[in-house]
Amino acid sequence: MEGGEGGRRLLVSEAKSGFVKPKLDKPFCPAPSKHVDAHSICVKNIPKVWQKSQLEGLFSNYGEIVFVNLVQNDKYDTSLGVVGFKQPVSQQMAI
Repeated sequence: MEGGEGGRRLLVSEAKSGFVKPKLDKPFCPAPSKHVDAHSICVKNIPKVWQKSQLEGLFSNYGEIVFVNLVQNDKYDTSLGVVGFKQPVSQQMAI
C-alpha cells in the first residue's frame, strides 16, 4: 500500500494475538493481547514523522477503527503500528 513519503510502501499484515516478538530479519509489531484479534492489522514501514491520526486516516476508509497503536524505534528510520477495526471484514479489506 502506498502511503509513505517519497513513494515508501507500507507493509500491512494480519496482527497476531499477544506480543509479536522481534525476529532478526524483521522489526517487531507490539500490541497488548487484549487489543489484537481477528479485527487487527500490523502496519510496518510507516514514516517516522507520521502521527496516529495520519495512520487512522489512511485506514478509516476500510471501516470503523477501535484503536491505533504507533511505536517509534530509534534503531529504524520507520515506525510500526497496529490498527484495530470494529468488524473483522474491515481487517480483510485493509490487507
